[in-house]
Amino acid sequence: MKNCDNMSVGVIIQSPEGAFALLERARFPIGIAPPAGHIDEHGQPEQAAVNEVQEELGLVIALNGLQNTVIQGRRVNNQCRRPGGTHHSWWIYEATKYSGNLVPDAEETRGANWYAPDQLQALADRTKAFQAGQLSQKDWEANPGLEPVWFDFFTELGYVHSL
Repeated sequence: MKNCDNMSVGVIIQSPEGAFALLERARFPIGIAPPAGHIDEHGQPEQAAVNEVQEELGLVIALNGLQNTVIQGRRVNNQCRRPGGTHHSWWIYEATKYSGNLVPDAEETRGANWYAPDQLQALADRTKAFQAGQLSQKDWEANPGLEPVWFDFFTELGYVHSL
């Protein structure tokens, strides 16, 4: 397994109807999230973002179809499964222009789907319940909410509320 490069990207993709393209991770960290991954050999964050979307979901986004969010190069203390992966500098993008259909990667995901805003909020509420100790680890793994780092990003960007 590669060492962690401590640099990650993620892309919040919304359909014209306002639904979000999300996947369920097949391995740690458990949760539902937008496509995301390490920059590694992809070079620049933007190229890594475009590549991760295609690798994990099968959707095609042009480089000029990425919109920056306020989260650019921000250090977050979130773990990954790779050695040395105790934190990451994150670049989060938004995209509304894409082509193709959801074809989730069978190795990296347990599937993918489009989630309406109320469904996204329900996933956030499940994450809050898990973080508050209201769900067991077994219940979480069987039916996860948003991956915790993504709960924070979606809250900050105004897509979900944490109350």
